[in-house]
Amino acid sequence: MKKSYMFLIGLAVLFVVAIAAAATVRELIDNSEKLWLTNKFVESQNVLKQAMAANPANNEKAEIYWRMSRNLYDMAEGMPREAKQARMANYLQIQDLCKKCSALAPATPECYLFLSTGIGREGTQKGILNMLPRIKEVETLYLKVIELKPTYRSEHGEANTLGDAYYALGIFYRMVPDWTVVQLLYKTKGDKKKSIDMLRKAVSLEPGRIEYSKELGVALICYGQNTNNQASIDEGKKTLQKVLTMTEYKPTDKIDKDHTKMILADLKMACGYSRDAQQDVSRESYEKKKP
Repeated sequence: MKKSYMFLIGLAVLFVVAIAAAATVRELIDNSEKLWLTNKFVESQNVLKQAMAANPANNEKAEIYWRMSRNLYDMAEGMPREAKQARMANYLQIQDLCKKCSALAPATPECYLFLSTGIGREGTQKGILNMLPRIKEVETLYLKVIELKPTYRSEHGEANTLGDAYYALGIFYRMVPDWTVVQLLYKTKGDKKKSIDMLRKAVSLEPGRIEYSKELGVALICYGQNTNNQASIDEGKKTLQKVLTMTEYKPTDKIDKDHTKMILADLKMACGYSRDAQQDVSRESYEKKKP
């Protein structure tokens, strides 16, 4: 009887310890969020490493993976365009973390958001035309994010999983070539009109996000140039001019404002524009790459 009693006490102690450990992991994750909100991405990453070392549950481990991926993404996006190797290292690490994330928690939309972002940004580093075999994978992952109906939004909207998926698809449909041959070979293609539609949805969710409005302006100009639609070009220019007056919250906001000025000074950049590397999306370059 005494042994049974002691055994039950032991189980109770282990249960209390487990609860305490879980609370500690949650507190660390919450602290990482606070650091991320103040743009302290390295410090946030260090706290997440502590959380991972505290024996988290699988769902917490998955959350740590996508939050680590977000920090790596923000670190990379703040790097100059010339830092290609450092950027690429981050984007590949993001993919590795998010594959683990989705394996642990397949219903977590952020796993797929950052996995597709890591692949997409690898593409802009290598050149979109070199990454065409993976475009269907990228599109499918972003569409899965939307299908999962994400609800996460940071305190002031600096992150909004649903908005970020629309934003990313807006960039995707602008930059991927809209040629029939691309559809035939890779089962999807670009769509400048769809790009605008996606970005309007993103802006409607977070009208104060500079990057959303900047990309909408770029997409409108690109679409206008491709269809000889002056009204679309004019709306795009007006949208970009408004971006220059918007309040900055994220480190990339200053970069986006600088790039907005760059695009307004040369509208021809719009269709191939990417924050990390200007893309060559010409048919001539594609023909040269064909075997």
